[in-house]
Amino acid sequence: MAGVLASDKKASAPDIAKTPNYNSLKDKNPFNYLITHGRK
Repeated sequence: MAGVLASDKKASAPDIAKTPNYNSLKDKNPFNYLITHGRK
């Protein structure tokens, strides 16, 4: 899991959207998702 989160920051938006872990993390932990991936 930690590796996935670390790579998300380097991956492009389309690549992230295609990643099952990305979508499942966002669905299961929307609050944590905003903390780690929140953008203004």
